[in-house]
Amino acid sequence: MIPKRMREALGIGDGDQVLIWVDGGRLVITSPRAYAKSTRGLTRGTWTRRRGDASRYVERERQAWR
Repeated sequence: MIPKRMREALGIGDGDQVLIWVDGGRLVITSPRAYAKSTRGLTRGTWTRRRGDASRYVERERQAWR
């Protein structure tokens, strides 16, 4: 349970869902929406925009494992 004063300071209401994790010795509390917004685009450029590139990559990796 997060104390009322902390919820008010963070702008979260009683019963709201939050994500909580430890990062370098500090406790991080955020909403799922804020987390999604902050991580949006992190994998941009991992795959090209052409169809099938991801499938070809995965198939090459599978072949390398055999």
